[in-house]
Amino acid sequence: NVEVSGASLPHFQVQQTSGNVWRWYTDGTDLFIREATTGHNVAQFAANGDVGFYNTAGSTNPFFWDASTEKLGIGTPSPIYQLHLQDDSNGGKLILQRSDTSLTGQMGEIAFGQRTYDDYVCKIRATLDSTGTGGANTGGYLSFDTETSGGNLAERMRIESGGAVEITSGQLKPGTNNAQSLGNTARRWNFYANTGDFGGSIYARGGIKDDGGDFGTNGQVLTTNGVDQVNWVDSPGAGSV
Repeated sequence: NVEVSGASLPHFQVQQTSGNVWRWYTDGTDLFIREATTGHNVAQFAANGDVGFYNTAGSTNPFFWDASTEKLGIGTPSPIYQLHLQDDSNGGKLILQRSDTSLTGQMGEIAFGQRTYDDYVCKIRATLDSTGTGGANTGGYLSFDTETSGGNLAERMRIESGGAVEITSGQLKPGTNNAQSLGNTARRWNFYANTGDFGGSIYARGGIKDDGGDFGTNGQVLTTNGVDQVNWVDSPGAGSV
């Protein structure tokens, strides 16, 4: 069945036998698609180019394209950024996945760039890292890539599947207070910049264990064989290391 009407809300309506009634109508400004059997709007096409898709009740446009700002809202009809995800109960969420059966390889990537000069200046990559043969054994790590001026994009830091943080390229630098701290108040390492009273030094609170698992005692010094072993030993005397 097909119906064309020139009523106060001009519309074009179609129906397959006794199926749902679909109606295209205008309010004089915008065009609407309506599921007329239940009386709910499904989509709205505004004269200014905005496009909205309604929720199941036909009351709001939670999927909305704002043509004037060129922003897309999912969960909101008022997007703030180019892509705005909003869930009023649990917060907006985004998932990047792959769908094959491999337990290795990249799962997703977020890239940052300057379109005019360089598409990729920084990246965050998520990679599967598993030696298992089933999904229960799947592991993964996050890697952070940056590009130096005039250089190439390369991995600089990685958060491994077990939570360890690895500086894969570059170095740990002190902050604005000339010290970089790791740990908490009771057990902390401070790495000092090459300035001030602690220039180029390391301060460890909570103790340092050697290869044998010992913290050492008062007066001992930490020594190395220069290859693969560090030990606490009694100080050989003044002026010695």
